[in-house]
Amino acid sequence: MFKLFLSDSTKMFDNFKSLHLILLTYLPRYYTHKLCLGLAVLFFGLNKPVQSQNIKTIDSLKSRLAITTKVEEKFTSLNELFKQYNQIDYEVALTYATDFFNLAKQVGDSTRIVEGGRKIAYSLMDLGRNDEATKTLVFVLGVAERNKEELPEIKKQIKFILNNAGIAYNDLGNYDKALNYHFRSLLIREEEGDKKSIGTALNNLGIVFYNLEDYKEAIKYYLRALQTKKELGDNTDLDRILINLGLCYIQIGEFKDAIDQFHQGFEACGTTCSDNVKREGLLGLGIAYLGSKNLSKAEDCLLSSLKISKEQNNILYQINNLYRLSLLESSRGLDQKALQFLDEALLLAEGSGFVEPLIQIYDQFAEVYGRKRNYEKSAYYLEKYKKIKDSIYSKDLIKNLAKVQTNYAERENIKTIKEKDEILELRQ
Repeated sequence: MFKLFLSDSTKMFDNFKSLHLILLTYLPRYYTHKLCLGLAVLFFGLNKPVQSQNIKTIDSLKSRLAITTKVEEKFTSLNELFKQYNQIDYEVALTYATDFFNLAKQVGDSTRIVEGGRKIAYSLMDLGRNDEATKTLVFVLGVAERNKEELPEIKKQIKFILNNAGIAYNDLGNYDKALNYHFRSLLIREEEGDKKSIGTALNNLGIVFYNLEDYKEAIKYYLRALQTKKELGDNTDLDRILINLGLCYIQIGEFKDAIDQFHQGFEACGTTCSDNVKREGLLGLGIAYLGSKNLSKAEDCLLSSLKISKEQNNILYQINNLYRLSLLESSRGLDQKALQFLDEALLLAEGSGFVEPLIQIYDQFAEVYGRKRNYEKSAYYLEKYKKIKDSIYSKDLIKNLAKVQTNYAERENIKTIKEKDEILELRQ
């Protein structure tokens, strides 16, 4: 699920985070053997001047916040401090988001209550606390809905709240709710006619279908998003969509096509990659190499991504890097080492609220113990795998998904009929 700050600081961002986006990769054409660790070192080296500059900015903002008595200046400082920390220390970012939210409640500023709530939810999602994030988003959605007629600025945020709620529910494995929120967000964007914003919603719908393992449907939405970008000549987040397409091709075994998409995605990123992009890129690159049986390159990339994930205290990425490293060691026939990575991943995953990684970890445990002929433990983890997977992909979920898609299709049909009627009236 990826942060995108908008030019207006009161609007926040459209978030592309999702379970499957932790697999995103930026694969340049010029990569050669054993380059991943070197790439990571290069990235860190390039960051040093920026970090030093950030420290000065942060100190200045903290000093200003400590001495000011003006509410507007407090909001400005808290907002800037949140932006400074939101990619380097999620706990600290959450603190400033909470202070912003509490100040807004204190002065009765509904617009900033919504903005502050979205900041809180965003940091909670970074920390893997998606259940808390959904509660916060539902609360601010209620505030926005109640005030949207009187406050136009707050109305503009509704589509972003719906978008972030869809992402949070997706991470929790509540795919019917995720699909519902993303479709609602898409409908608002289509009514507004903002093609750039529509592209974001289409991308996120593709993510939900990806997690539902409906890769053809996911590709359909990604291609629609890509087409929207091309029509606008807009390269913003183009890398994300290209990479998402690459991930779909991986899932259907088309590694050559996948790598081509990764090439294009990395080139779209250019030289402006953030720590988050590096973390995601190295993980995705490791997965791509793992799929093509280049274990040495895969290991370098996964370990580098894991290092960044630990520095950022990003639980989701730690889990997924550890899980992939376990697969890598299994490929080498080193099952005991694979179990060590799985144990570490399980310790993080069981308290995180992330469902999909937990399913994968249980499945891998069952497989490794089966190979080791420890059938008791293999059966134990297989049962846990089946139980959690059945709870997600239930009959109720399938019914709800069908209902959500049908409702959206009906609205699309009504919209098309209305447009045709209007054209007929104009012709008459």
